[in-house]
Amino acid sequence: MIAYFAGQEQRHFWSAVPAGVLFLWLLVWAVGFGSARRLEESDATQLRLRSEVIAGERARMAREVHDLIGHTVNVMLVQAGATRRLLDRDPERAREVLAQLEDSGREALEELDRVLGLLRQGSASPSDFQSDSPSVQPGLGDLSRLTARMEQAGVAVTARVEPGGCGLPGSIDMSAYRIVQEALTNTVKHARAR
Repeated sequence: MIAYFAGQEQRHFWSAVPAGVLFLWLLVWAVGFGSARRLEESDATQLRLRSEVIAGERARMAREVHDLIGHTVNVMLVQAGATRRLLDRDPERAREVLAQLEDSGREALEELDRVLGLLRQGSASPSDFQSDSPSVQPGLGDLSRLTARMEQAGVAVTARVEPGGCGLPGSIDMSAYRIVQEALTNTVKHARAR
């Protein structure tokens, strides 16, 4: 009888070993699967964030191109209209306005090339597209160039920047410039300024 119970214990021990190995294997697999799943989710989140950043930058660049083209084309239209009116009465002044028109077009193309150059760079780093990047964004320091363009179009503009106004963070500096630019563009476009 004792031998019978001893044999019974041995059978339970050996039948428990495969169950323990199977349990241990399942536990290791579950931990590995969970880790792999978390890595996949992390990668998917990073990919989604990257796509959102790229879409945001594309939208920002589209606004930049729109502002650039919209402003410059409006100024050029005013210059062309002024030239048409001056052509018969004052041909010399008409030539000056045409030269200014040509300069405005060249400046617009240079700015457009600069902005589109960033878009063409497939290997551009995210810092190349930051709003605070001074090489890409105009700011209050560029107002004199903006007002000069408007004056060339025949609109008298006075702009004054308070001392220390050019020490703003890049995004605020650019926003202030864009507000003034849009106001001047709207003046030319909608008020039929002369």
